[in-house]
Amino acid sequence: MSKADLALEHVQNLYMLQIQLFQILDSDVRSPRDRRQALEHVKRFQSLLRKADHRYMGGEDVVASLKQLPVEVTAKIAPRRARTLSRIRQRRLKR
Repeated sequence: MSKADLALEHVQNLYMLQIQLFQILDSDVRSPRDRRQALEHVKRFQSLLRKADHRYMGGEDVVASLKQLPVEVTAKIAPRRARTLSRIRQRRLKR
């Protein structure tokens, strides 16, 4: 397998994981098992993103947008308990 074939394979796998991450963003991730699975996808995506050659992806702007995706997914699957408690405290202080 040549270097170009390997680079294209990394990019293809990256785009397939991107689709899975978009599905996670669109879904309702609540269970701990789903969150763990989503975090595994994020880690694999970030690993492939480091390996992928931007020349086979369409340029630096594509890489920049792909780097934002794991941040969005991680924010979505983060536990919301802390945010809820802070909102409750804010409401109590307003009274």
